[in-house]
Parts: sequence; structure tokens; C-alpha cells
Amino acid sequence: MLGDRTTVARFSLPAKAFPLGAVFEKWPDARIELDRFVPSAGSTMPYFWVHDADAASITSLLAERPEFESVAVADDLGDRALFRAEWSPQSLGLFHSILESDVTIITGIGTTDGWSFELRGNGRATIAGFMQRCHEYDVPASLIRVGDVSKEPTSTGGALTEHQEEALLLAFSEGYYEEPRQTDLQSLAATIGITRQAFSSRLRRGYKNFIAATLVEGTENSI
Repeated sequence: MLGDRTTVARFSLPAKAFPLGAVFEKWPDARIELDRFVPSAGSTMPYFWVHDADAASITSLLAERPEFESVAVADDLGDRALFRAEWSPQSLGLFHSILESDVTIITGIGTTDGWSFELRGNGRATIAGFMQRCHEYDVPASLIRVGDVSKEPTSTGGALTEHQEEALLLAFSEGYYEEPRQTDLQSLAATIGITRQAFSSRLRRGYKNFIAATLVEGTENSI
């Protein structure tokens, strides 16, 4: 049945609406990526990466928050660190929304501008149920996009290459699309160690492939 197809959706949250958002108050340039996000009836033990922030200070900061039972550094690579945290699900409405809706969070990325999550559920009704639970628990989630998993990008035939996705996300997080712009192509290119021309090319191809995959049917992506 059509309604039973696996469905993926993207939703956003304000930076402060998720406990890890406390990091941005002290390190506004930090970027957080959820590596594992598996809520259970007891507790959840997600791993998450924090870029451009002091690992030891983050551990102390988060350990003081009631949403965490424990926070520890799993791997410190200098410019980024992997953390392992045990949460208190009863203190976070988002966990309840996930558990009660039978959806799975696939990815989660946060900056000072907010959070972007991707989730998977069994049909659009499941996604709708998740959003309803968020409303009931006062979780300010905003649905961005919903689609069947068969139409979503994959690692072998996706809308964006890894480099294109990196360029687009970096430009977004650094304020390139703001008015007025908060950075320029030269600075963005220097961040990842390529030329301005190469970075501009990645953005242009990324725009083309993203539009082709989401707005135009029957168009193949370009590398």
C-alpha cells in the first residue's frame, strides 16, 4: 500500500530548543553532528561530534544540565571531538515524540542558527503522528520536507556528491546566504583548503543537482 511506504522527512528546531544548543551560547561558531541517536524506554546513549569548541569545557557545561546523566569525551581530535552522553529521556519532549511515534532519527546537525534533523518512518501518517506528538510536548519542530525513501538521494545515485554537500552546508552555516552576507567565497574556500574557483564550482553544481533531484523530474545529476 502507498501509505505503508518508508517515508523520510526533514524538520528543524531553534538552536536553544535542543539541550546541546547550550554549546552555541559559549561557542557560536561550533557545529554539532549527531552520530548515533537511539532513544529507548530507559535511556539513550547517543554519540555526537562537536567541531570548533573546547572538549573539556563542553563536558563540564553539559554535565551541569538536567537533561544529561553523564557526558564524556570519547575521542578528541583537536578541531573536533566525539562525545558519548547518557540522557534523561523524561526531561526531553523530543525523545517522547520519537518513542511514541515509532520513527527513527537518521541525522541531526546543529549550528547557532538552529537544528536540522532527518527522520524515517513507516508512511506519511507516521511522520504526521510524530509532528503531532511534538506539538503535544511543546517541541517547536517545523516540518521542512517529506518524501518516499525510494525518491531520496542515495550514496550511489544521490542528488549531491559529498564535496557538493560539504560546500552547501558550509556556505549555509557561515552565513553566505544571509542578507547582507557574513562571509565570501574566498573565505569559505580557504576553510576547506581549495581555491575560490573550485569552491564556486562545487556550489554551482550542488545547486543544479539539488534542484534537479527535488524540483525537476527526470533530470540526472552532474558530478
